[in-house]
Amino acid sequence: PPYCPFGVGQGYCQSPTVGDSTECAPFEGKVCPCVPGSTSCPENTTAAGDVMVPVYQFWMFPLHPDPTDPSKPKHMYNNTALTTGNTYQVIGAMENGVQIKGPAEANGYNVDTSLIPLPCGGHVTPPVGPGPVYHYHKAADCLDTVLPKGPAHADRVGFAADGFGIFGFDDSAVLDECHGHFGAVDDLGSVEYHYHSSSVYNLPNSTHKPYYMGCLGPSKGKCGSTVSEDYDSGANWCGEGCGYEVCVEPGTDGDALDLYLDKFGEGSAWLTRYTVNDFEQR
Repeated sequence: PPYCPFGVGQGYCQSPTVGDSTECAPFEGKVCPCVPGSTSCPENTTAAGDVMVPVYQFWMFPLHPDPTDPSKPKHMYNNTALTTGNTYQVIGAMENGVQIKGPAEANGYNVDTSLIPLPCGGHVTPPVGPGPVYHYHKAADCLDTVLPKGPAHADRVGFAADGFGIFGFDDSAVLDECHGHFGAVDDLGSVEYHYHSSSVYNLPNSTHKPYYMGCLGPSKGKCGSTVSEDYDSGANWCGEGCGYEVCVEPGTDGDALDLYLDKFGEGSAWLTRYTVNDFEQR
């Protein structure tokens, strides 16, 4: 359906503290809906709002991402998976093909504190580049795959830019600052490092809670080192963490974890270099 984030005649993004929706960079002066036929504005744009356009996106994710990679953690915008189009703030893709962007609007402010409406966790971009394109910022809570699965592990709903899976809600999961952990991902107990999406709302002047991730992990207690003025004016999107450098979901089989880590260079010995929460009695 036609869409204007703040209503017809309003702009495209808003600082929670300064100016109105037509005054924020990088869309200063733009008013919704765009003028049909103008740059990046489809001819079929209506007076009720901008109209989404289909966009081809080609992604290349690592087939076997390495959780022992010494370069980790990285900022979540350190993206190499999307090979076509604008990669600005892109952190991954849902399995339905829709891209996932970070927790900030284009002006660098958190999407909750900017009060931008996000139906099913997403919205349509302003008419720039290929035109209005739908993308997620928050968890796509209208999809059954995202919702909790009771005692079963949550479904995989997408992939982060580093190749690790993103899974649905699990409010009891023990997660690191990147919002990921080591744990079983199926009924067979196969262990992987992976992220979890979450249903949270961030309030002004409160510690940020990630929607998908806080960095590209594992965090190893160093998520804060990924914060950079190059991204969202130096905003810190890290999660709270579990109090240890490496977080493993309680109940995870230690042998299965070792088997997983042994697929990579340093093997299970890698784990001995870090503090780890008590996840299993051996």
